[in-house]
Amino acid sequence: MGTSYLVKDKVFAVCTYQLSADPEKFSNTRTTPTVFYQNDKQPILTVADRNLNCQFTCKSPWNNFTEFDYIFNVTYSVESRTNTLLGANVLLNEKIKNNIEAITKFKIHQVEL
Repeated sequence: MGTSYLVKDKVFAVCTYQLSADPEKFSNTRTTPTVFYQNDKQPILTVADRNLNCQFTCKSPWNNFTEFDYIFNVTYSVESRTNTLLGANVLLNEKIKNNIEAITKFKIHQVEL
């Protein structure tokens, strides 16, 4: 079976959430490359070469979203004689750790027209 080689300047990486339009190139992790493609100017990447030439700038870094919590709470009072709703409070709370919290509150009460 043949072996595949990746030439340093011809291999690119993309991130789903990257902000830049251009892909990033891999760079040598080894201080001195030992294998070259066609000439001494194009090193071949090995398993040890895992660095990129620069960091991705992401619109949604994976480490910011670590936990999600959702709270739904309803309290209400009913008139026992007529089974009519007198009032209610509803709370919806969405929490994303290290990111945002969205709180929605509803107050329901009886009105006379």
